Amino acid sequence: VMNLKVHSVDLENGYLLIKGAVPGARGRLVFVRNARKGA
Repeated sequence: VMNLKVHSVDLENGYLLIKGAVPGARGRLVFVRNARKGA
């Protein structure tokens, strides 16, 4: 999924707050990496 925005980072709890449609169920792990655009 592309076009997600990092809203804020909670270093104390280890949270990365993302704004946008993140796929997957609530409470599950999500892996975040740089987008690879290509045709």
